[in-house]
Amino acid sequence: MLVALVVGLAAASSFADHFGGLAACPAVNVPETGEFRLEENFGIATNLEIQALDGEVLGTLDERVLTIGPEYRVLNHEGELVARAKQKLISWGVTVRIDDCLGRHMATVEERVMESLLKVRTTYDILDAAGQRVMRSDKREFGGVTMEFVMADGSVAGRVERSLLGGLLYDVWTGSVAGANPQPGPPAEEQGAGGRASHEGHEGRGDVLVVLAVVAAFKTRSDNQEDAE
Repeated sequence: MLVALVVGLAAASSFADHFGGLAACPAVNVPETGEFRLEENFGIATNLEIQALDGEVLGTLDERVLTIGPEYRVLNHEGELVARAKQKLISWGVTVRIDDCLGRHMATVEERVMESLLKVRTTYDILDAAGQRVMRSDKREFGGVTMEFVMADGSVAGRVERSLLGGLLYDVWTGSVAGANPQPGPPAEEQGAGGRASHEGHEGRGDVLVVLAVVAAFKTRSDNQEDAE
């Protein structure tokens, strides 16, 4: 059962250094302030919409229903594929693999559950494409859920949280990505094939937002399954 996940990053701009980024893929735009919200849509599947705080739609997380094992597609505001996240069926604890739009492995999330006499503690190891652990995570849950994305040195890259009221009828998450927005990408005449801008102007913050959104989606899905049982 995926209970929650916190991903640690040295800084938003260093995400691509660890995981290869989403180069050549469409991007999810990050608001200038770095703040966003995720709102669950009613339906058969557990889908979430990525929004700016003013309601502008930045993208969606669509759960794939007819697949073997839980899987999400991350789409930008134009419906273009940004990344995929799929949970492995056979693993020790929950394991989620994140690939970019071209199927290139970006990161793996591995669940670790440690039990003691007083409590059960769930952490997650975040591995890069080479299988090297680059982060470890904890969750904080008191009424609502707060997930702060930090690295071993304590630097914060972002956070997502859901208040107690935000999870009553349908999930509403709020979040933020740290750091200043990168410079705009190249002008149209310098864009790649098909007229699509390169990902150079988006990697970092946009990639962090994708991971935070995936984390929230799997958490929402897990909670919905528990409620249905």
